[in-house]
Amino acid sequence: MGARVYVFGFSEGEKELIDRSLEGLGAPPTVRILSNQSDVVLGDIVSQGRQGTGSLDESQMVVLFHELSNQGVYTIMNTIKSLDVAKPIFAVITEQSIQWTFAELLDHLVREREAFERSNASGRDAGNDTGQS
Repeated sequence: MGARVYVFGFSEGEKELIDRSLEGLGAPPTVRILSNQSDVVLGDIVSQGRQGTGSLDESQMVVLFHELSNQGVYTIMNTIKSLDVAKPIFAVITEQSIQWTFAELLDHLVREREAFERSNASGRDAGNDTGQS
């Protein structure tokens, strides 16, 4: 199939902005994952672009990388981070996650992000502890 970048939750304008930026890197345009593909296994989205009958809230923005080198992932992440778009969740499609539906992956990524943010918040709170009661 080859290296691809998949996006979810971005407006058409945001996707176009991302695609223009990636074109400057010589990368192909992104492929949009649609809300109705929530019940489709990622492997079928990647290999066939299969549509589904599901539905997802598109408030979470996600960028998925498939078969990109580490350097390619970092370059594209940094490029997207420099744009005027909401902060997405970045993830690489793995041998395990390619067997999940998109909804399962999204749920996992959101829970992972929330745990990370809680951990960072509690770490900052602990660092601000003056030791006084």
